[in-house]
Amino acid sequence: ADIHPGATVAVVGCGPIGLMAVEGAFLMGAAKVYAVDLVAERRAMAEAMGAIALDASEAKAVIEEQTRGRMCDSVV
Repeated sequence: ADIHPGATVAVVGCGPIGLMAVEGAFLMGAAKVYAVDLVAERRAMAEAMGAIALDASEAKAVIEEQTRGRMCDSVV
């Protein structure tokens, strides 16, 4: 993924690898990281790391609204 400083990133799945991707995105300078998962407990862990946690059923609409249609620079 092309994650650069200031990027908006979506991480799909917040299991162990997804949580590492959230951390990695922030370490690479992402300004905003959306963490998408069906499991509330996993979303809570991603949120504790600074991500914007979203249920998969709402992710597209919320990201589209918050980015004014620009969506994400990278999806992991």
